[in-house]
Amino acid sequence: MRRRDVVKAIASLAATWPLTTRAQQPGRAYRLAILAQTDPIDILTGTRGEFWTALFEELRRLGYYEGQNLTVEWYSSAGDAERVSQLARQVAANKPDIIFSPDTRMARLLKATTSTIPIVVIADDPVLQGLAVSLSRPGANITGFSIGASLELIAKRLELLKEAVPAVSRIAWLLSTRVWQGVTERASREAAETAGLTLIPAVLASPVDEREFRRVFAAMAQDHVDSLYVAATIENLQYRRLVADLAVELRLPSVCFYRGNVEAGLLMGYTIDMIELYRGSAGYIDRILKGANPAEMPVQQPTKYELIINLRAAKALGVTLPPTLLARAHDVIE
Repeated sequence: MRRRDVVKAIASLAATWPLTTRAQQPGRAYRLAILAQTDPIDILTGTRGEFWTALFEELRRLGYYEGQNLTVEWYSSAGDAERVSQLARQVAANKPDIIFSPDTRMARLLKATTSTIPIVVIADDPVLQGLAVSLSRPGANITGFSIGASLELIAKRLELLKEAVPAVSRIAWLLSTRVWQGVTERASREAAETAGLTLIPAVLASPVDEREFRRVFAAMAQDHVDSLYVAATIENLQYRRLVADLAVELRLPSVCFYRGNVEAGLLMGYTIDMIELYRGSAGYIDRILKGANPAEMPVQQPTKYELIINLRAAKALGVTLPPTLLARAHDVIE
């Protein structure tokens, strides 16, 4: 795997000012710490992933340039769940001006680690996860963007999958060990039961790599699953082509969160525009560096959801989709 070298810090001032007085100063270099599960370089393309590209394009538009007035400090667990707590403590100890994390579990750990450094997150229902007191007024040092209420969105995806392929009954749930716990597991099982589906956990152990994906898909075949739910984890997106190929190989109709997974070859997705959330995060970073208090900055929620269908995947799977479903799709990949 190629990795981008961590950019060397060019500012030595610790971020010790109160949250309400962190006004942007002309000529000052700011330190942005990014805590993520994977490296910023896409493992498949060898380039900075599209979400990160959107974040930094927007930061540049707002006047922040890496190596000039912005130092970016990357902290990646590289898929190693055991390192996450250590990295959260390391980030807090280094006292950057602001932290960004697009990962719900990491956001929870950061909340437990620091109450003074401003944090912008993209997380699964920040109120439910204990990151914010309310969406309108988070109340502490964390704000950002929600990817929606877990149970409602999961239930909607399963509803769409059942409409597409009514005969499915045993659904494999593909996600990593770090996600398959607590709120996620409860919501997933409840949604599957409501949809009349038997949920079969397909849990990826750390470190998540191609071999681990192949092991889990082999287990799916032994469990006689007939459909696949690809959860909204960065690993599933990072290995999207492999996931799509293996799903077709096992002839599993699938539903997912990320548009990128559908474009790679999964059957369908019910999703939001994640690129816009990363751009929005850059805007929140800018506002906080200019003095805004995250405690008073509303957590923003998606306002638009899209149904995306891949007809090439349907053909490969031998699935004939109902015309009524195709008519409701926002985008059909042919």
